[in-house]
Amino acid sequence: MKRLLLVALMVLVSLVVMAMSRLSRYLARTPPQTAPALRRSLFAILILFAGCGTVGAAPLTLPTGLSLVVDGIADQRPYFGKFKAAPNNSGGDFLLASCGCGNWRVLMSTADGKQWQFAVRFYSTADYQPTGDVTVFGQTDTEALRGTIHQDAGLTEGLSNHNTIALKFLATRGETHTNVASGCVKCHIGDNPIRPQAPDHPPRCAGGVTTRCFTVDPPNCLSCHTVAIKN
Repeated sequence: MKRLLLVALMVLVSLVVMAMSRLSRYLARTPPQTAPALRRSLFAILILFAGCGTVGAAPLTLPTGLSLVVDGIADQRPYFGKFKAAPNNSGGDFLLASCGCGNWRVLMSTADGKQWQFAVRFYSTADYQPTGDVTVFGQTDTEALRGTIHQDAGLTEGLSNHNTIALKFLATRGETHTNVASGCVKCHIGDNPIRPQAPDHPPRCAGGVTTRCFTVDPPNCLSCHTVAIKN
């Protein structure tokens, strides 16, 4: 995807250069009283092109000199928060959660039901310690995230790219079982969940039925399931 965008940009640049060259030759043959107006038009076109060329998210890369935190961070409680997109200030819910065995994923969802998720890993500047700051980073063909986990404060913040849209996120660590159950809903229910429910999982409560079924507001996951959260 990024390679295609780069090729398209290079083609556009080539076309603009060719157009400028031909326009310069044309201006050389243009009467003096007409040339200034044409030059102003050319300048406006160049400004528009430059603006279009800068639209989109800057690539997010992992800083050098960091060491991978092999088993993930020590406190496995999830982080709940919000993300916001720069172009129109739209946003949605943000979740950073452990899937067990040191595997963590980010899930972002919007009010209209769209959501996306991908794996992230943690990095430290030296041997990992369960205090202080660590870096969180993840990347796919269409998604990227780079941020900081403030382990002492239970806070994470940073940047993310969704396709070509730049996002900012801020989230706090969940401290209660209610928050953990909310994480169950985001991880296992909805479009593109981190881990879909098992085929034989009880259905959602409906039609007055309240037994052998699940609710999402509030979630009743912990009435049947036990969540092992390390902190």
